[in-house]
Amino acid sequence: MSLMRVMYLVGTLCFSKAHHMTFLGTLSYAFSRSMKTMCKSFFCSLYLSINCRIKKIASMVDLPGMNPNWFWVTLVTLLRRCSITLSQNFIVWLISLIPR
Repeated sequence: MSLMRVMYLVGTLCFSKAHHMTFLGTLSYAFSRSMKTMCKSFFCSLYLSINCRIKKIASMVDLPGMNPNWFWVTLVTLLRRCSITLSQNFIVWLISLIPR
């Protein structure tokens, strides 16, 4: 095995362990899948693997603590879901009051 292939194998194994968490946030599902594909394709040509690593394939998803407005966003989302549920229940209740 050439030195380049050994370096690629070590780099791929080390890098694939970091596909769940990073310092700034969690990596997206698409990035996780692309990393699995890169690990499975070890026997592909070295040029292809380097080309895939150079291209931007990751998209970051902010953790709740990274967004200063995360509390309000979460609260509004929760209130919106509750109001939708309550309005649907209210409509069902109103329909049940109509005599048949």
